[in-house]
Amino acid sequence: MGQHLYRKGCLENEESAYVIREVHEGVCDTHISGRALASKIARAGYYWPMLRKDCMKYVKKCDKCQKFAKGHKAPLERLHPVTSPWPFFKWGVDILGPFPRHPDK
Repeated sequence: MGQHLYRKGCLENEESAYVIREVHEGVCDTHISGRALASKIARAGYYWPMLRKDCMKYVKKCDKCQKFAKGHKAPLERLHPVTSPWPFFKWGVDILGPFPRHPDK
């Protein structure tokens, strides 16, 4: 507008959800982490009070990010059979009570 440069302002809920989705899964399909996503959105000039928290929550719910992320899977280990010397070898019983009755009942 003339000689003035305006930045984009604070976004509403629907607009913020659209911006997160578009940056995370949009044209480039980057699927970046939550902190990087929040940083990229902030650098683009968008802001809302829960920006970082919303980005972290969105990435945690992203199906592709959960399936293909590196470092989130436990290493494989061999299975060890569990045997017992006879049936019902390890049984336990917890005995509790008597419990005091509540005055309303």
